[in-house]
Amino acid sequence: AACLGRTSQGSAVLSCEAGLFTLAAVTELDRQIITELKLQLNHVSVDTGIAGPGIAPL
Repeated sequence: AACLGRTSQGSAVLSCEAGLFTLAAVTELDRQIITELKLQLNHVSVDTGIAGPGIAPL
C-alpha cells in the first residue's frame, strides 16, 4: 500500500505494509467479528482478518 504525504517542500509517496495494521471496526457487526477473532488470535491484522487465519472461523 502507499500513502501520499505533503509538506511545504512538496509531496512524497510513502510505501507501507498495510496488511500488518490492526483491523479496525467501522460498524457494530465489524466490532463483534473482531472481538470473536481476538478470542482465538492475539492480534487481528488486516491480513489475518480478511485473507488469513481469520477467514476459517467465520
